[in-house]
Order: sequence, then C-alpha cells, then structure tokens
Amino acid sequence: MDPTRPNSARVYDCLLGGKDHFVVDAEAAAVMEKAAPGTRAAAIANRQFLLRALTWAAERGHTQFLELGTGIPAQTNVHQVVQAVHSGARVVYVDHDDVVVAHARALLARVQANVGVVQGDVRDLQPVLADAAQWLDFRRPVVVSLVGILHWVADEDDPASIIAGLQRHLAPGSMLITSHACSDALNAAAAEALTATFANSRTPLVLRSREQIAALLSGLALHPHHARAEVGELVEVSAWRPLLDRAPKPEGIASILGAVADLHPAGPRHVAKASP
Repeated sequence: MDPTRPNSARVYDCLLGGKDHFVVDAEAAAVMEKAAPGTRAAAIANRQFLLRALTWAAERGHTQFLELGTGIPAQTNVHQVVQAVHSGARVVYVDHDDVVVAHARALLARVQANVGVVQGDVRDLQPVLADAAQWLDFRRPVVVSLVGILHWVADEDDPASIIAGLQRHLAPGSMLITSHACSDALNAAAAEALTATFANSRTPLVLRSREQIAALLSGLALHPHHARAEVGELVEVSAWRPLLDRAPKPEGIASILGAVADLHPAGPRHVAKASP
C-alpha cells in the first residue's frame, strides 16, 4: 500500500462516494472531474450498469459469477445481487491489489461457503481460474464481470488476449459483462491530464476510442442493450437496459461504454459495432 500515489481501486471508491481512500486518491478524483466533467456521474452509472447486468444474467438462470478486478467492496456487491435471485449462486471475487483483497476477505468472513476471494492478475488468467475452481465449476457456464478494468491494461499487455483466454477456458453459455472508458469526447489536454494522474501508479490509465474498444470485443455475440433492440452494440453504460425503460442523458464529457456478450459467438445476429 502506497498512500503517496493514487490507486485505481481507491480512486473509484472515492468517485462512488466511499470512504476507503486517501487524500491522494481524492485529489486524483478531483483532477479527473475537472479534466472530464461528469467523471463521478460516469463512475456511478458504471456501477449501476454492473448491478443491472448481473440481475439480468441471474434472472436468465445463471448461477456462477466471476468478478475480475473487484475493487474496494461497495455498498451493494455481486453476491448480494445475484443471491437475491438465486440464493445458492456462487461468486468469486478476483483482484491483484493486497488492500482490495484484504477488504474483500474481511467483508466476506461471515458469508456462506459459496463465495470466495482470489488474489490474482487478469493478465495471468490460468492461475486465477485454477484458484477460482475451489468455488466454481468451469464445466458449466460462468458469467464474468470485467467492468472498468480493461482501461487499466496497457496495449503491450494485450487486453484482447484476456477476453480470448476467457473464451478458451470457459464453457459454452458463459457470458461477459464489460465496460471501458471512452476517449472520443476528450480533447488532447483532457486526455493528457487524465493519463498523467495515473502515470506513476501501479496501473496507468489507458484511454481508448469507441472503435478501439469495439475491436477488443470483435467477434463476440453482444446481447441487445434494450428489450426492443434487435442487435447488440456498445452503448453508454446508462443506456444498457435502464430501469423504467428510460436512460438518463449522460452529463459532462466523461464516457464509459458497456456491453454484455456471449463468450462463444452464436452467429452473425449480434456483432460489436464501432459506430455510435
């Protein structure tokens, strides 16, 4: 733990209104909001997207969930959401950060045996999946959450290979819930301010365009983001199956795009779109 450098999990906690962060993290969150107005609102919308997508997946019969890059535990967590639908649902939380893992284990110390915590890095999937197998049966479908994580994975670490690895190792019927910060509305000064904030952190921020994010999902079968939609596409996270069938207009220029996809393509009906 280094209280002198911002940490992505702690900054996210700050943006969500949590209390598990340091002054340096609050300062980083303030810089982000100034450079890209709407950052706090986007972070909250991102978390709400995850909870809606989890509920949607659980209501369709999924009972196994793997959260990669869990971050500081929030007020409502994955196991609480899915077990409200299926009391016996199994959940594994994964993070590489020592403090995050300690928080998660403390939170789950009195939780039933079908919820686990694994310390590992999404860039090295095999040991993560091996440890998660204590709780999950990988012969059956698993819903994987990779929400707000890939923009912390550098190009040289090949974020697309993480998704490809999930495709190789998970059973047919498995799904991916994912989101990524989008740079399309940012000018050069804003983008530079955001990336500079995390330049010296353990996980530097990587901003990508809609086209680049769509490329990471190339070939996946995306589920429609709306009950009346016929094809799936990347959308602002607030627009993915919003409550009351209505998405609030995003505020500011900060943008996070999200999608829910089948990890094993079902055909040409759903494709990742680069266009708005």
